[in-house]
Amino acid sequence: MIQHLHDYIPVNSIKELSVYQKILDNTAILVLADEDRQIIYVNQKFCEKSGLKRDDVLGKPMDILRASDFSKDELENMWLTLEQGNVWKGELLNVQADNQTYWEEAVIYPFRSNGDKPYQYLSIGSDITPFKNAMQIKDQFLANMSHELRTPLHSIYSLTNLLEETTLSDEQSSYVENILNATGILMRMVEDMLDLNKIENGQIRFQSKIFNPQIIVNSLAKMFREKAREKKLNFHLEYDPSVPEFVLGDPFRLKQILVHLLENAVKYTQRGDIFLKCRLAGNNPESFVFEFIVTDTGIGIAKENLAMIQEKFQQEQMDDKRIYKGQGLGLSIVKQLIELQRGEFTISSGETEGTQVQFLIPYQFPLSEKADDPLMTNGSEPEKTHTMRVLIAEDVDINQLVIKKHMQKFGFNAEFAENGKMAIEKLRTGHYDIVLMDMQMPVMDGYEAIRIIRNDFPEPVKSIPIISITASVMGEAPRKCLEAGANDYVPKPYDIKDLRMKMEKWVNPTVNNQITQGMNMKQEEKKYESLIDLDYLEQLSEGDDDFTISMLSYFLENTPGVINELKQFHKDKDWKSLRNVAHKFKPQLTFMGIKSVFNEVETIEQNAANEVKTDDIPALIKTVEEICSKAMEEIRSELEKILDKNQD
Repeated sequence: MIQHLHDYIPVNSIKELSVYQKILDNTAILVLADEDRQIIYVNQKFCEKSGLKRDDVLGKPMDILRASDFSKDELENMWLTLEQGNVWKGELLNVQADNQTYWEEAVIYPFRSNGDKPYQYLSIGSDITPFKNAMQIKDQFLANMSHELRTPLHSIYSLTNLLEETTLSDEQSSYVENILNATGILMRMVEDMLDLNKIENGQIRFQSKIFNPQIIVNSLAKMFREKAREKKLNFHLEYDPSVPEFVLGDPFRLKQILVHLLENAVKYTQRGDIFLKCRLAGNNPESFVFEFIVTDTGIGIAKENLAMIQEKFQQEQMDDKRIYKGQGLGLSIVKQLIELQRGEFTISSGETEGTQVQFLIPYQFPLSEKADDPLMTNGSEPEKTHTMRVLIAEDVDINQLVIKKHMQKFGFNAEFAENGKMAIEKLRTGHYDIVLMDMQMPVMDGYEAIRIIRNDFPEPVKSIPIISITASVMGEAPRKCLEAGANDYVPKPYDIKDLRMKMEKWVNPTVNNQITQGMNMKQEEKKYESLIDLDYLEQLSEGDDDFTISMLSYFLENTPGVINELKQFHKDKDWKSLRNVAHKFKPQLTFMGIKSVFNEVETIEQNAANEVKTDDIPALIKTVEEICSKAMEEIRSELEKILDKNQD
């Protein structure tokens, strides 16, 4: 090692260099490789961590320890960076001699002269496995916490909404309003924590949808104008008429950003005005650049604190006391969400001078050839293709009914398999263009079925497009679906147009670029006034009353039996059957829009699957039974209205 580093460390003697080596041996994992990436030196720390002897690795490739499931793209990028003469820093997943894996944080230095190809590479690393394990525990804790908090919060919020519709005194109405406000704050806090965790782990994903920004801005202006009026503040909206009507981007994140900023503006302003401005800041051949400005005349922020409050969990303080309550996540999340969309965030303020937040976000043209979403044609008709043949692996009867309905409307031929094993059998004998694969099924789940298709089948079946469909939308579910071999991912409940677009995209990419998607972007702010919300069912039915009648009737006929099965399987301690019944009942709740007990049913499913907290299940079943009983009365009423309409 001394010989190899003599040219790179400025020391006056070999003895002094030996001191450096001893220090490094006790603190870092060292690897030195030649121009061909062959190892020419490793230190004792490397041997201790890897479980290998020095002679076992000398002359071997520098990547000898890399785990097989470590990203090949990441490795390629690493070597590309190094060969260009740049230092690389990152995390590496390695395998020890006993096949145990460990994470190493490494800095790799390329040594070269006169701009030539590097003639040596020095890696200085440290074991960060305990840190990675702690992060994994934290992620799991946040996922569990979000579920445990969401369940009671949604119950409180939904039941309080129902209470609000009853006859109340002024004092009681005030209490109800405060409960709703407090619950809303807690729910947003949970969502903020999850978003921040996703951002830190690089798991945040942005949609690419055609939307009308003015609809979002107008709806938020209406909401916050009322909030401002309650504090005797003036609310002003300026919307540039040159802003395009439709763009391609993430409408949910835009709304999330504006809600955070407007909430802060109202919260920290005691008198004066709130301004919301939207204008077109510029455009280029591929995108529009939107500028949004939120200004208030509130307490302002001391200039020396502007940078600090953009960090997570930080709020400005004065006289050692927090000025306003809150978790201090808002601006940190806003800033990162904007920058992750290739935008720019600036804030200017001064104590007692108010605050102005300005941000720029580029949105694509809806007609951009690079868009991943359905593209609008210039009056041209979609290309004619043969009828698509679809294999659908789905074990829930009501889900089969819904998907079959849509495949018929699309003009596609559909066949069903009740589990992954049946899907594989059908693929051996039938001919299909695409597979829609539910990921949670009995006998054989979607993950195993996809792996068999990708590994055991010959071409062209081996490469058949597969879209995974699952209700697991948290954590790493999308990544796991793709890693199993799926081409794409659709969450339940899926958007009909989104599903069709993805099917067209993978079966015929050329046709996908010509799909005409209607731009009637109906968006409403709707307050739930009942236990059911049939908006989603109306979207599914597309005006077909027979379909709606069949869905409503199915729920009325099926639900009492489901409740009885839940009770009986719990009594019998048949946890597998209990889990399956709860799993199959969730789609029915989604179709009927009975959101107030969805979390209870999901908890029953998870507790039964893991055989934990089984004593809590009877109370959950009782809640489900009570809410569903009331919801069924409303469903009967809706069914009668449709039947009466059809008789006229």
